Amino acid sequence: MTARRLRAQVASVAATLRDLGVGKGDRVVGYLPNTPHAIVAFLATVSLGAVWSVCGQDYAPKAAADRFAQLRPTVLISADGHLFNASTHDRRHATLELAGALPTLKATVLVDHVGLPWPTRAYPSLVVPWEDAVTRAEELTCTPVPFDHPLWVVYSSGTTGLPKGIVHGHGGVLLEHLKTLGLHSDLGPGDRLLWYTTTHWMMWNLVASTLLTGATTCTYDGSPAPFAKPDVLWELAARHRAIRADASPRHVPDEILEVPGIPHTRTGKKLEVPVKRLLQGAPAEQVVNPATVDAPDLIDHYARLGAERRGRSA
Repeated sequence: MTARRLRAQVASVAATLRDLGVGKGDRVVGYLPNTPHAIVAFLATVSLGAVWSVCGQDYAPKAAADRFAQLRPTVLISADGHLFNASTHDRRHATLELAGALPTLKATVLVDHVGLPWPTRAYPSLVVPWEDAVTRAEELTCTPVPFDHPLWVVYSSGTTGLPKGIVHGHGGVLLEHLKTLGLHSDLGPGDRLLWYTTTHWMMWNLVASTLLTGATTCTYDGSPAPFAKPDVLWELAARHRAIRADASPRHVPDEILEVPGIPHTRTGKKLEVPVKRLLQGAPAEQVVNPATVDAPDLIDHYARLGAERRGRSA
């Protein structure tokens, strides 16, 4: 998507949200996979001074409602489904259930992502098709807000009761993200970032902030290592010429690592994080007890690699 098209879509969706009663301080929530729809919806929301929150569609409706209901949202934006491991996951009825659990909604915007027809039964709020929301000819105008005005809400894990909302303000988090992406990662105009994430992981928020640097962000809906094509992220990175491709260590499959394999504990737990620390140069004795590992020689292998890398960078 070009910058011009992105701006046009953001302006259109912002105008639609404004017509639906969204204004400064209101909350808009997304039940969306990691696609351009989520980026557009987020930018449109915050351009109005409203507050954004999103979670992925692998969350059950109740799990999403446990988060969103705390915010008393004005509008829900939801997709018909998402993709994972070469399968289409239908979330149309989940959307209906979620909308019914959010009594403050004035409208639900329905996104056709995987091509499933939406149910015709009554929704608990006004329904707007995404295609109508995103194709208006509008000028983008942004509402000025204070430095600490809420930008988005992310959540704790929910392991000790209901998930707790964590509010990030416009100024603080944008400075942090610009520092992380522009200085630490050296991203700038012409660069492209591919980072595997779902929308409810805070890394999605960082990925969206890639645009601050003038760089391009790559969105991806699907498995990071599908059975039929475990190297799909690397293929996408090559195809789109991403200068960085990132994912959680647990999403890096053995088949695409140029190493003998990932060791396990004797109880079967895969040791990706200890291996990463070894490759970063941490001494083996500080990382893992070789007596608890099924292949101690692999620990020695990674420790040697880490020492060699540390020596080259010294």
